Amino acid sequence: MYIQLIANLPVLDFERRLENAPEGTTTFVSLDGTDFPILEPTEFDPKWFSHKFRGAGLRYEIGLCIRTGNIVWAHGGYPCGEWPDLRLARDAFIHHLGIGEKALADKGYRDNNYFLNPNGNQMKKKNSRKTRNSKQKS
Repeated sequence: MYIQLIANLPVLDFERRLENAPEGTTTFVSLDGTDFPILEPTEFDPKWFSHKFRGAGLRYEIGLCIRTGNIVWAHGGYPCGEWPDLRLARDAFIHHLGIGEKALADKGYRDNNYFLNPNGNQMKKKNSRKTRNSKQKS
């Protein structure tokens, strides 16, 4: 309920993501999901389960303008267990992006069409290092 109220405030303007952006830029927003604990609405149901704090919760996503730090996006209030980050973003956020525009996000947003994951796949990098190190020892 509160997220809808915040989302409808005139100060939360998705177009503000473009403020101070250098010409030719296609990435303006850093997006991430956040979970809020709630009282268990029913007897245990995995649809509410948040892995972040191991209990019932609601998931929201928040988008910040990379250049200014302004909050330019808020969406959610959905059960954590049923709404992973990528599903939440596909529900609304990606439909607001311009052509060719992407957002910075963590590995929970694995969709190269809409997201840049600056840390990449850490497991892939780790395995690559192990392989390289084992070849050097041989």
